[in-house]
Amino acid sequence: MNDRFEFINDWPEWRRENFAHFQRLHALGAQLWGGGKIENLTRQLELPSPEIPAGAGKQELLALEKHARMMLAANQRWAPKLLTNVLTVGADQFTIAEAMYEIVRRALAALGN
Repeated sequence: MNDRFEFINDWPEWRRENFAHFQRLHALGAQLWGGGKIENLTRQLELPSPEIPAGAGKQELLALEKHARMMLAANQRWAPKLLTNVLTVGADQFTIAEAMYEIVRRALAALGN
């Protein structure tokens, strides 16, 4: 397989019983990332620690981190020009995909990863 698509080897096998898990994961992402809107991502990055949705635990955030890492890899390999809006927070700059990954990484750090 082409090296560009090697990251898909980390994707979980799809099974119907996993649907509820994927729904919860995407709902958590929507809450944590504010629907991916730039102003919500910027607000989360400006906080000393992101606002973690109620009920989100370490396992859920680890699963979301893996998802964010895959989105970042896909963005870099398949569509480097896609989602390239840049958020500036202090001296740091993030694409949307980078901001999503950074927010979940900081949320895990806040839980004592």
